[in-house]
Amino acid sequence: MTRQDELRAMVAEATPGPWEACGEVWSRKVYADGENRVCFMAHSNGLNDDRDIATSELVAQAPTLAAELIAALDEVEMLQGLLDEIRQWASAYPVAVFPEPDFKRANELLQAGGMSIDAVSASNMRHVLNGLIRTTDYALTPITPETHDLDPRYDAAWPVEGKG
Repeated sequence: MTRQDELRAMVAEATPGPWEACGEVWSRKVYADGENRVCFMAHSNGLNDDRDIATSELVAQAPTLAAELIAALDEVEMLQGLLDEIRQWASAYPVAVFPEPDFKRANELLQAGGMSIDAVSASNMRHVLNGLIRTTDYALTPITPETHDLDPRYDAAWPVEGKG
């Protein structure tokens, strides 16, 4: 179970938000609504009223902060998956299978054909970088209920030619 799954379970069992802190500094309470009290806040007997108010306001933000944290953790998990995919691509071209070419000789051959190693290198880099941009843009595009069934991220055969 991921941390965000644990947080989802905690939020599901807790009093639903939004919450609001109110009351005098010596009698602060956090309510989910006018009838549903979440908690009474301790106070410092006047030693630090500003801190006591700030603490109650922070507690009142718990449901919102939990939702934001869950979303952030979900995004981190998705981005880690994206990085794993990029690492997998990188490991698909080991030097043992695809040895480094003799670039001087390759340049000579290309120049004899009216091309340059610089043009080929630039073209290859554009291809790789554009692929990374497409992949990251696609991964960062939210899936909506309307597009879920059409989304190739849920197709076990993806990526295949023509799908991303």
